[in-house]
Amino acid sequence: MKKLVVVSIALILVLHTYAQKKFSGGLFVTPGISWLKPVNTKEAKNTGVGLSYKIGAEMNINLVDNFAFCMALQYASYGGKFSMDSVTKIKTTEEEIINVQNVEVKSKLGYLELPLSFKGKTKVDHMTYFIKAGGHVGFRVSPPKANLIVTKGATPKEYTDVLIPDEISFLNLGYHIGGGIEYDLTGDTRIYVECLYNGGFWPVSTMERIKPSGSATIKPNLSLSDVGLKIGILF
Repeated sequence: MKKLVVVSIALILVLHTYAQKKFSGGLFVTPGISWLKPVNTKEAKNTGVGLSYKIGAEMNINLVDNFAFCMALQYASYGGKFSMDSVTKIKTTEEEIINVQNVEVKSKLGYLELPLSFKGKTKVDHMTYFIKAGGHVGFRVSPPKANLIVTKGATPKEYTDVLIPDEISFLNLGYHIGGGIEYDLTGDTRIYVECLYNGGFWPVSTMERIKPSGSATIKPNLSLSDVGLKIGILF
């Protein structure tokens, strides 16, 4: 009986130590800047960046000594500006704006995102240096807001903080690459700083541009991109 108790305690301690080395998790915040990038600059133009931020929790699974799989759950807020020389329709929660020219959009978008990535790392004394690459999927969780300036005829009209839920995609897909450092504090607690670039390959704007011929329309395929400084703590 005593041997069974000793073996059980030893097994629990081994599994606990293994779990501590195998898994780590923590919290982070990522301030940055973001923009809407058109696939074809003839259809739309990026006219400025906006502020972005992300806040969430992450978990690292150590596969081998210098390699880990990372997953996170985060809320991401993006801003950005773009313009189009014509738009067939912009539907706000208050009205539909039909067949306008010289449209300028300053947007604010919010997504709940799940980033997945692989991390390569090396440790020197109390510092761990790492690089990371992966992809992410996001789902829109708040109605997108925008400031609009539209021209119909010769008169521009401005709309402030209007909701445009039908003009922004519910889904956002992208990739990310980055790198940074971790610093050991005490025990398994570490702080880290990471520079992270996110690119999109899913069009988030569904606005349509009128072709010069006037007989057809085309979507400009604007995707989200951002760069940020991720600051967090791991346990």
